[in-house]
Amino acid sequence: MRLALPPGSLGIDTKGGEIDSKMALLDSYNRQGVVNCVILGDSMVDYGINPKVLQSEILKDTGQDYRCFNFGLRWNTNQTSATLAEVLSRRYKLSLILVGTDPMAFFSTNPMLRDIDMLPWIRYQLGDYSMEGFLVEHLMFYRYLLILPKNHLSIFNSPMKQYEERFQDGFESYDSIMAIPKKSREPYEEYVMDQKDLEGLQKIASLTQGKTRVIAFHIPFHPNDYPLFVVGGEKKYEEAFLNPVKEVINQAGLDYIESYPDIPSRIPKNGWLDHIHMNRDGANFFSQWLGGQVGEMLSR
Repeated sequence: MRLALPPGSLGIDTKGGEIDSKMALLDSYNRQGVVNCVILGDSMVDYGINPKVLQSEILKDTGQDYRCFNFGLRWNTNQTSATLAEVLSRRYKLSLILVGTDPMAFFSTNPMLRDIDMLPWIRYQLGDYSMEGFLVEHLMFYRYLLILPKNHLSIFNSPMKQYEERFQDGFESYDSIMAIPKKSREPYEEYVMDQKDLEGLQKIASLTQGKTRVIAFHIPFHPNDYPLFVVGGEKKYEEAFLNPVKEVINQAGLDYIESYPDIPSRIPKNGWLDHIHMNRDGANFFSQWLGGQVGEMLSR
């Protein structure tokens, strides 16, 4: 019966209910066997990391069996990733948290999901108990009532069986190959990072304790797009995004894997869905490389 129904709502409107579906799918996977590794980030992570390939490479280097789940979300910000990292680390027995960094997840003009930490279910997970948080957590009927005002007409309100078949391990994969134009778009006149997202990175770093390891990584986009991201080209990209992120990472003592500038050009030409998202082939290539890097880091 459960597989014939949509996942129900956590009370979070993400213009499609993806977080509802991913949380339901993660709960389902965890009932089947402990999920001890999650991958957080925005749509670039959502489309770009294949957990099965990643965990297979980690196993080769460490001999440790990680079961990973891709919790990347469209329109996600690093501020939200920090909140989700805390919720998921409390809810599951996580040994490894991987956090993808890219400029869109730190962008001040990206308002989606920023209010997630004020929602009753999230607050309930963090110890701020309320009746609504209790009802969402414990009564599926209440979650279905919360779907009605949204009137979602998307795959994220499809029956759970369809979602489990389509998005295995939370990985939203596509086989399409898009021709990459020489100039994909006009550069941003200015790139301004949101301080809340930098603070989120520090918050994520603080979750490294006991048996939980946190590692951040730079998720790539198409190599043609780096010179076009912001006025000033790649030098400005480094000054406006990379350097501030690395400064926070170094101050926080957070483990970090850098993919720029070498890896974007090594991803196969047919491995791109569009100028910022990898397709399945690109995701498999990058996940294999990333898994090797993570495995090497965990083995030290």
